[in-house]
Amino acid sequence: MDSRDAERTPRQSRSRLHRRSALLAFAAFALLSASRDVLSEFFFKEARYAAHPAFALFVYSISAQVLAAAWVWLRRSRRRRDGSTRGAVDSVTTPARAASVVTAGRARAIRHWSRHGRGRQWIALNVTTLVAFHSYFLAIDTPLGAALNSIIDYGASPLMTALAAFFLLGDALSVGFWVAAGCCTAGVACFAFSARVAAGVSDPEWWLGVLFAMTSALASALYRVQYKVLLEDGVAKTTIVLFRLIGLSVTLGGYLALHVEHFRVDLLAPLAVVGLLGFTLPLLLVLHVIRGLELS
Repeated sequence: MDSRDAERTPRQSRSRLHRRSALLAFAAFALLSASRDVLSEFFFKEARYAAHPAFALFVYSISAQVLAAAWVWLRRSRRRRDGSTRGAVDSVTTPARAASVVTAGRARAIRHWSRHGRGRQWIALNVTTLVAFHSYFLAIDTPLGAALNSIIDYGASPLMTALAAFFLLGDALSVGFWVAAGCCTAGVACFAFSARVAAGVSDPEWWLGVLFAMTSALASALYRVQYKVLLEDGVAKTTIVLFRLIGLSVTLGGYLALHVEHFRVDLLAPLAVVGLLGFTLPLLLVLHVIRGLELS
């Protein structure tokens, strides 16, 4: 075995490790997100709680920001104490590591997006986050429900993410992708419509729920592309979680200030727990998935 083969073997092992780690993170993301959706629907539709979606999402967002802010503060405090730049970015998101997995076409695309300035990137991330999450929870509150909303949103979102990366970052799409996209679309459509017929639902609000779910999937695709740009530009995961939710928290906070009847002190604690486990952790996990698949 020559030196090139010797170098290739550790690289392949690391690639497999990154892929397995990403797949495990995705499984945890799906489990936690599904649990959050079921619990959210319970709090929305159970008569004794009747939580408003805007209030629940506000609590989730604030919970995530508090945890992310604490982590960023601890990391910076440790860096100042050590007198070094260690901890400025996540270990796998340094520009040098990012450059090793970025193709020439994507590098040009990332430079194009970076020329717009970090400020515009954060604004775009906040706008798409606001649209995605607000649409997602509005869909849960319709007759569509948590289960079908998750199937439609999570079924369509990967396809839209791949298409968004193709148009915005220049990522290649193989023939296998189009075959998988067709099968996935047909499967989601068959499952959704069969469930609708079985439930005997003909309410126009069901279709409104589908519209909300598709809107959430499209906005999610756009913010995941923005994730890639920021991660490959060396921004830490916790920093992304902290700053991407500013628009969501401010907008929902303003809405609740005008509609104080939706603010429920009695639900703060249970929704905060749901937010930490079913909202904050999935946000970090999906970033790990994206980065792990890139490195693999």
